Amino acid sequence: TTAYTVSGVTSKSTSDMQTESTYTDVGWDFTNIWAISNSYPTLIATTLAPNTITFNDGSSYSTSVTQGNTDQVIGRFSLNADGSGSYLERVTILLNGTRTGASNFKLWKSSNSSFESGTDSQYGLTISADPGTGELASFSDGNVSIGTGTEYYFLTCDVASDATGSIDARMVDNSSLTFYDGLISSDLSNEVLSDGDSSLPVELIIFTATRSNDQVTLRWITGSETENLGFNVYRSRTKSGNYQKNNKNIIKGAGNSSTRHNYEFIDKDIINGVTFWYKLEDVDYSGNTKFHGPISPTPLESTTPKAFRLYPNYPNPFNPVTTIQYDLPEDGYVQLVIYNIRGEVATTLVKNNQTAGSYQLHWNGKNENGKLLPSGIYLLKIVTGNYTKTNKMVLMR
Repeated sequence: TTAYTVSGVTSKSTSDMQTESTYTDVGWDFTNIWAISNSYPTLIATTLAPNTITFNDGSSYSTSVTQGNTDQVIGRFSLNADGSGSYLERVTILLNGTRTGASNFKLWKSSNSSFESGTDSQYGLTISADPGTGELASFSDGNVSIGTGTEYYFLTCDVASDATGSIDARMVDNSSLTFYDGLISSDLSNEVLSDGDSSLPVELIIFTATRSNDQVTLRWITGSETENLGFNVYRSRTKSGNYQKNNKNIIKGAGNSSTRHNYEFIDKDIINGVTFWYKLEDVDYSGNTKFHGPISPTPLESTTPKAFRLYPNYPNPFNPVTTIQYDLPEDGYVQLVIYNIRGEVATTLVKNNQTAGSYQLHWNGKNENGKLLPSGIYLLKIVTGNYTKTNKMVLMR
């Protein structure tokens, strides 16, 4: 380079330095990292162009979660760089979905598209407690390089034997991934890590039996289902007796779903005054089964109640659904209204004429517009003829 004079002092040029001193030419090229600072040449640290990192989501990856097992895959993504020297410093994943029984969240790095806990290497530390619905799981390890070939990362968790609900893992945006010497080639926006929710096994919210003179009606509600082929109903005359299948054909399930489904089965082969016990069996695609119950209604001698009655709701406290039952000994106009603690109408369940009989319905904790109501005390009031009764209900979110 050329010599410069600054404040009366003349510097040496590169050729001068080579002539006047002993040196070894190692062939370094400083062409792109010399800069002019304060009117004289300075060797400064400048940032070279970072590698481009390609991110692929898990939209084509199917998960299958099994109760009572560890390291169950709930999401996957892949990375590759267009050059060497890039490192993955931090991964932050959003965990949507309401669930119970999930723990020990881990992130793993694999050289292929299949997860093997025995050979794949864990990235960062284990998150022992479930961060919760809508919360973030963050993993960091600055020593993991990103290769030029596709490398896969698997998100796993342990699933308890009684786990329920679903997990929907996502990358929110580009800040979800932090690199050394690397930039993502595209903008990330709520990227999925699987082809659907990682639903945990059948979550049975409620299983009830309603009696009448000539039939028993079984109703159940599921909050989520995983590979659920369907249901069978079993019946016995004693609680611990021999249960026999009561339905001819399987009651079709929802398969894989994280939304609520309602089911009903009517048993017309009953004897008045005889107690029957019922169990509900859910069957998955592999033929694995699980039983719920038993429950026992007693068919009445008469379908007409002898008095007005509003029964306590069950369960109470409840979340998300409670069952409400009442008896009408005569035909009449019925109003069944739920109020908040301030006396404001939360929702109206019944407002019409009804014939004498026993009634059962469910309330899901929502107002008349379908909006979830907050936790608190609610008042259930029935008015029919000269009969008025109010019960207290507790909703716990």
